[in-house]
Amino acid sequence: MNIFFLLAAFTVSLPARLYGMKFGNHAILGPGYNFLNVDLKFVMIGNGCIVGKNAFFFIQKNKKNEGIQIGNGTNVGRYATFSCVRKIKIGNNCLI
Repeated sequence: MNIFFLLAAFTVSLPARLYGMKFGNHAILGPGYNFLNVDLKFVMIGNGCIVGKNAFFFIQKNKKNEGIQIGNGTNVGRYATFSCVRKIKIGNNCLI
């Protein structure tokens, strides 16, 4: 990937990284993402994963939160919405 593209993607995802979201190598989070009622330490994005712009994540807080896990090489399209009470686990190399 182009170094300038990776730098821009890192800059867009920086607020999520600062709040504890876990990213794999070369994972990209598109601009305009939104998280509602989410403790970002429960969100994990795998290696080489791309999440399109304006993705929305909601996790209902409870004592057994496992959060949202997106596997390696998975591509999530624009305007995707994920909402869970306990966990969502998406496998490797999926297209959503």
